[in-house]
Amino acid sequence: MVSAMAGCLGNDDDDKDDNTDPGTTTGDDTNSTVDDGTNSTVDDGTNSTVDDGTIDVGTIVCGPDGSISIAGSSTVLPLAEAWAEYYTEACEGVTVTVESGGSSSGAGRVCANSAKGTPVDIGDMSRDWKDTERSVAEDGYTMDCLVGDTSRSARQIVVAFDGLSVVMKKGGAAETCVNGMGGLTPDQLRWMFSAETAAELTAAGLDMSAVTPNGDNDDSTHKWSELSANCPNAEINLAYPDAASGTYEYFFEAILHEAEQGFRSGQQSSDDNVLVNALIGDETAIGYFGYAYYQENLATLTAAAVQNDAGNMVTPSGPTVADGTYNPLSRPLFMNLLAEDASLANTVPFLKFGLGDGGDLLVNSVGYVPIPADIQATMEARLAGTQPVVCGPAGSISIAGSSTVLPLAEAWAEQYTEECSDVTVTVESGGSSSGAGRVCANSAKGTPVDIGDMSRDWKATEANRQANGFVLDCLVGDSSRDVAQFQVAIDGLSVVMKKGGAAETCVNGMGGLTPDQLRWMFSAETAA
Repeated sequence: MVSAMAGCLGNDDDDKDDNTDPGTTTGDDTNSTVDDGTNSTVDDGTNSTVDDGTIDVGTIVCGPDGSISIAGSSTVLPLAEAWAEYYTEACEGVTVTVESGGSSSGAGRVCANSAKGTPVDIGDMSRDWKDTERSVAEDGYTMDCLVGDTSRSARQIVVAFDGLSVVMKKGGAAETCVNGMGGLTPDQLRWMFSAETAAELTAAGLDMSAVTPNGDNDDSTHKWSELSANCPNAEINLAYPDAASGTYEYFFEAILHEAEQGFRSGQQSSDDNVLVNALIGDETAIGYFGYAYYQENLATLTAAAVQNDAGNMVTPSGPTVADGTYNPLSRPLFMNLLAEDASLANTVPFLKFGLGDGGDLLVNSVGYVPIPADIQATMEARLAGTQPVVCGPAGSISIAGSSTVLPLAEAWAEQYTEECSDVTVTVESGGSSSGAGRVCANSAKGTPVDIGDMSRDWKATEANRQANGFVLDCLVGDSSRDVAQFQVAIDGLSVVMKKGGAAETCVNGMGGLTPDQLRWMFSAETAA
């Protein structure tokens, strides 16, 4: 049986092999220092306020004593380290180890894939999971591991936003060229970084006369002068992350559209500082990496404006990354929490700190963009293992009808009004006919309601079904009313008997009952 509700419509990163020693931040006296009471106060071990003299992150609510292990994306690394430093300074019984290694390492290690390293509690990623790494649970945010320990799952949490920055030496020939053009289009970036020939790019849909208006028809070279006659006749040298990097993969997908020819050759490194040095040392070079590393090197590097989907040239900044206008190079950054109770007991308080106001200050401090309030609410619900309640406007909702649907309507109403204090929901029973009648404002059934509950479909005498299959025109009551039908759950009618009684013995002996036998048993019809 389908239980339905009808609502009145009215009348109208970085994946890389990193051999760097892992950073370890702990709450003990060896690796962490707490001031003598001037800048840090420790309550009863549960709530702490930390101010190291630079960033006041406010009160930190500590989880239980224990350890948290984190590994993965080098893009997420600075943020993980900052959160760990402040959290362990306040929470003396907690140890947090933070390692890099790349997004693939983050996915692998939270799934206990020994090929990627030892298991961790949190896997950092600067890209989404690959289909080969996980299957997605029904909630949309729990990732069930496909490689490693397949009994493991991880909760995906967005922790910040990053804008891949296309960068050049400040004051160099490349900057002068790009600024003279007003910025670069995604198609121009594809031509610059891709190993595809002009013919292959044309076949992919690019207008090469717009991409390289001064092209020299030589696929073996890529010169700045091909973009504009005002640019130098010099080769465009590239510096970009290595192939195991989540940052590499994001650019490959967003700009190269996963072209099978891949990238042109250039300076590649898993260390973003190597790329910075390569760019500073060559004024005709161009590269890309995360927004944080660009922010760290503002004195020596400049970022190109990139044309967005509205046709505007936009440079990466906190506001343009957060509001999505810096596209297609804005991206979310993730921490994936091992979905096991013992691990979550430690990691959830850590992430709650990170997603709070104090954590947001640290997101800004490392050069990334905090997530907006609506996404934060969703992520906090994920930490709790629930889905967030999205409140509508203040007002009232009236519901009446099927007694079968009644318990569900009451449960939903209770939870919704707890979360949405400006909303009042009244729920009444009365039967499916009452639900159909009252949502159609049939006074014979009672006062009109916003939602009519039914445990059966509509009768032909109650409403006409529109061509779309789910909107019904009321035939009784206010015939100007329309209602939209929604299936909200499935019920199974149970044919029951006394346990151990004669009826049970009889039915079990027959192996069950057929629908025809049930009709004979319950119907007043004669055999004839």
